[in-house]
Amino acid sequence: MRWSKQGGSVAHLPVGTLLDRLKPTVPVPHIYKGTERSLLYTSLKGRDMPGIDFNKLRTEISMEQVLALLGFQCVRRRADQWYGYCPLHESTTKHRCSFSVNVTKGCYCCHKCQSSGDQFKLWSEVIELPIRQATIELCRQLGCDVPWMHRW
Repeated sequence: MRWSKQGGSVAHLPVGTLLDRLKPTVPVPHIYKGTERSLLYTSLKGRDMPGIDFNKLRTEISMEQVLALLGFQCVRRRADQWYGYCPLHESTTKHRCSFSVNVTKGCYCCHKCQSSGDQFKLWSEVIELPIRQATIELCRQLGCDVPWMHRW
């Protein structure tokens, strides 16, 4: 990744200010919004902020648990594929189900608001928090421990 500076010399600036003045010239692919910058920012500032082990957490928290917390009502089922109304937006048509969930794969897709992802992204979009804080809140509500990664 190439970084460009936005005017002026940056040699005398502290690391936090240096990072704020640098912007990527190539768009960064985001799996979860903001995680790359926040991980880079904390590692450059010297803080030891542990990450969340999402792979371990996916085995502990299922899509069914998140849907139950959201009050999702399944209108139609075909094996592992569930259909219903999207919890992210108010459905105006009650005869069409635009929200689709595959419970074994742990992924969802809304064909109306174009939202898709896993159970953690669904939870973060519903409660309107970043993915890290939303995952910690989800673990608290389900009563399970957050699997922290201190080194990756």
